[in-house]
Amino acid sequence: MMYVAFVTLTANLLGLYTFYRFMKTFFDVKDESVNRRKEALCYLGAYIIISAGHILIHHRTVNVITHMIGLYLIAGCYERKWLKKILVALLIYGINIGADFMTIHMFSNYHETQIIDESLSYVVVLIVAIIEIIYEKFFSKNKREENMPYKHMLIIISVISMALIYFVEYGIKNRTLLVISAVCILAIEFFVLYLYDVLTGAYNKLEEQALLERQILLYANQLEVLTQSDAKVAAFRHDMKNHLADLAVMAKMQKNKDIEEYIREMGVYMENPKEFVSTGNGAIDSLMNYLLGRAKEQLHKVEYEIAIPAGLKISAFNLNVILGNLIENAIEASARSEEKWLFIEIFYEKGMLFINIRNSFSHELNVQDKRLVSTKQEQGHGIGLKNVEKMVENYHGTMEISNTENLFEVDVILYM
Repeated sequence: MMYVAFVTLTANLLGLYTFYRFMKTFFDVKDESVNRRKEALCYLGAYIIISAGHILIHHRTVNVITHMIGLYLIAGCYERKWLKKILVALLIYGINIGADFMTIHMFSNYHETQIIDESLSYVVVLIVAIIEIIYEKFFSKNKREENMPYKHMLIIISVISMALIYFVEYGIKNRTLLVISAVCILAIEFFVLYLYDVLTGAYNKLEEQALLERQILLYANQLEVLTQSDAKVAAFRHDMKNHLADLAVMAKMQKNKDIEEYIREMGVYMENPKEFVSTGNGAIDSLMNYLLGRAKEQLHKVEYEIAIPAGLKISAFNLNVILGNLIENAIEASARSEEKWLFIEIFYEKGMLFINIRNSFSHELNVQDKRLVSTKQEQGHGIGLKNVEKMVENYHGTMEISNTENLFEVDVILYM
């Protein structure tokens, strides 16, 4: 009993490290937002649950349950979404149980003796560690994903492959065939890992493509704005002599009101209906002119106050993610409300960029602790909020969300 306990505790400790390395391939475990105390408690809790289940009960079904609970608990340190936590737990334990099944039948005649050498646990940990190293070095490239499709399918495949182990073990008597079957099942689990990475990468590329397409629209819109402005300036310059002659005549006749009206008409002529913002900062101007143009097409009332220095250095791509998602969501939500009202305030002060967006909306949202809790079911504000949060974190900033009966508000601070 002491030998079993010693082997179990040491092997599980080593196994816990392989679980940590696997978690690095799915999540950003070094993210500053991760609560380190909670992380340590989760790993400790998983270690206790897995070890206690093996030592005290020592039954295969119990081991499956305790490992799944432990892995789900660990994944909870890094991820809020329960579906992804289940998927990660299944993928990691699928590799583990496949390695266990292969090791048992490769190094012992368990089918006849029903006896397992506990020291084989170290071999299982070694195989899992090797698989993790191979996967991390050659395949794993995509940690970030928010709404990757086909999670359900990957979960089903993982469950089926794990269930096959039981069917194979009770249906096949030949030891060689059992080992071959175990290798095949292990290969299936590794393929699911690879498929997860491929799908995540494909989804991320689609997101990036959507952002790039919007960036192209921004630049096309800004080019049109600049072209129209240049054309008006050229036409105004061509007629300048005539304008000055008319003004001189009115001045000589002391027609002050006529002069004021003439100058006002000149100002109106020079206005560009598509140029709402002209800070001199190309990234801000192109993005806001495009978004405000969309807002004015769909809403009754659009108000904005933007004061940004021309020399402010900020990535156009990052702005696209933050302002693009927030303002587009606000426009969509406001367009479905009766008031159709939107207010945007952006200003820079003492190394900080402040963003405040308020809009009317027609239904109640679920906001807790200044975060939008259920985004999938809340149309108009769910898409892209997670991406915005991550981008805000990259600037060590904050984002707070609040709502009243018919007003939705987002406050963002970025440290530049």
